[in-house]
Amino acid sequence: MNPDHAQSVVARCLTDPEFLLRAHDRSLSELSSEGTAEDIAAEMLGNSELERLLRFRGFITKVKHNALRRRIPATLGLMGGLGVELLFFCNFSQAYVSARREGPLDERTHLDLFSEAVSGFLSEQPEQIATPVAETFAHELLLFDLGRTPPAITETEHMRWQGAMSLVPKTTDIIRISGRLGARDFTPLDVVVRRHTLCYWRPENRDSVSIFEVDALTAAVFVALRAGGGPEETRRMLAEARLSQISPEELRAAAVAAARRGFVELRGEWLR
Repeated sequence: MNPDHAQSVVARCLTDPEFLLRAHDRSLSELSSEGTAEDIAAEMLGNSELERLLRFRGFITKVKHNALRRRIPATLGLMGGLGVELLFFCNFSQAYVSARREGPLDERTHLDLFSEAVSGFLSEQPEQIATPVAETFAHELLLFDLGRTPPAITETEHMRWQGAMSLVPKTTDIIRISGRLGARDFTPLDVVVRRHTLCYWRPENRDSVSIFEVDALTAAVFVALRAGGGPEETRRMLAEARLSQISPEELRAAAVAAARRGFVELRGEWLR
């Protein structure tokens, strides 16, 4: 084997993920060689070496995502903790290099590219990996969006919401996962499955987003209140959601509690 030729083939494999994948596929084929560049690479390097190059190419792509790690640290940390991070970046390498040919990626474009890739990747993973990774990524993506976009204020004759609120059902304890990863004490046993709802709140005069857990009844009341109606209209909405057991007094108390927390300014009939 000519050393210079071998080095050029390896260099092309590392800089051209599409070529590397074709060469790897060719190394697995039982068809006779057609004399293409991929055939030559497959014959020269062999399947085991091409496998190593695929993993190294994935590692290079992973390193190039260090800037994104500050936005989605729990997602990438969880993928690493569950043993699928390098495999993902091996698969993602081709799309990433292709996108970078157009120039540097801004954060939103980079996140969108990652989102599309991770969605396809997780569709082929077992549920115990796919669900927690998907929910963790959705959690961090929502934090990113809420943090960079000023809240659109909802204002009616009955109330004025003083920030942006999102209520998201979860089946995985994202807060526990994030805490364990932050403490560098994560194990797969920290992926706890339990149904709950997280409330994300960004006040209109702050950049920070607070997160807290709410029960199903509180979440339903928040959803009804955010429609901006008066007491009677809000009660009708709750009744349509099969929550007619909430009395007028309980609903008013919930609205007052939301106002005291700084979520909403009550007006009109709510003050009578």
